[in-house]
Amino acid sequence: MSGRILNGDFVSFFEDQKSKRKSSNSENWRMALNYFKSFAGEKVLFPQINETFCEEFADYLLSAPGIGRTGREISINTAVSYFAKFKATLKEAYK
Repeated sequence: MSGRILNGDFVSFFEDQKSKRKSSNSENWRMALNYFKSFAGEKVLFPQINETFCEEFADYLLSAPGIGRTGREISINTAVSYFAKFKATLKEAYK
């Protein structure tokens, strides 16, 4: 990882990854990012992300209050999908 990314803002990087998605999947990326921000805030530096952080985010998704249109909790499948977007972003940052 370059120095810029290593100490950079993960939320900004996640936003960049989301903006690259123009398909029908883009709404899923948007909501994954919204849930991440709801969990962690508007700024998270890469060094803050460790295994515990990732596990806590996964747990949050499984119990988070709904922030979408309906306001109801998300399903397990949706939580898994959102977490997959988070993992894909981490993998891209690692590259």
